[in-house]
Amino acid sequence: MNTKKSKNFERELPEGYEIVFHIDAKKKKTGIILNSVAFAISFALGIAMLSVYIVAFMNRESSYFGILLGLLIGEIGTLVYLVVHELTHGAAYKILTGEKLSFGLNWSCAFCGVPNIYVYRKSLLIACLAPFVIYTAILSASIGICFALLAFKVVESTFSLTVIYTALCTVFAMHVGGCSGDVFVGYLLLFKFKDKNVLARDTGPEQIIYAVKKQTNEEKI
Repeated sequence: MNTKKSKNFERELPEGYEIVFHIDAKKKKTGIILNSVAFAISFALGIAMLSVYIVAFMNRESSYFGILLGLLIGEIGTLVYLVVHELTHGAAYKILTGEKLSFGLNWSCAFCGVPNIYVYRKSLLIACLAPFVIYTAILSASIGICFALLAFKVVESTFSLTVIYTALCTVFAMHVGGCSGDVFVGYLLLFKFKDKNVLARDTGPEQIIYAVKKQTNEEKI
């Protein structure tokens, strides 16, 4: 076993730990809440980005047909992105732990996890936020370039740029909404569970975070 990788996880939960956070997307109520939040974020962001385009460029050659075509391509692109998103989680876990991964799809989410080990806080934080950080940067840059090409009239025909811009905005909106659960867990790790010894079991749809149990006064004596 790679000793560096083994420092990123434990095979068994050490003594003295307690559960401090538990979320299971397989549960009906939890799954509905998570998907409702993701949809609301994606919808609001998508509308905002398309509104900017319509206000800025709709008086040009570009048409509503270009927007509709871009939306369709964007939805198809989102399915591809979903696979890439989970593979990115998996790549991060594989690099950090070298352990067997678990991929799947259920009614509430697509997922990737490492169910047979307990990963330390740093590993979970990296694997959890990797897709959000990487693809937010890539998609933001792509949208920015496309917007600049439209704004400065670099090309005569704007139809193709309309399709590309709309498709990118669709994927970006779905990306941000879909990452809401990852970002929430990342927030907890960054601001609430700061101890480097925090451990987590990530099966994919279910995440359990453990922290070292605090000693009572009696236990200290």
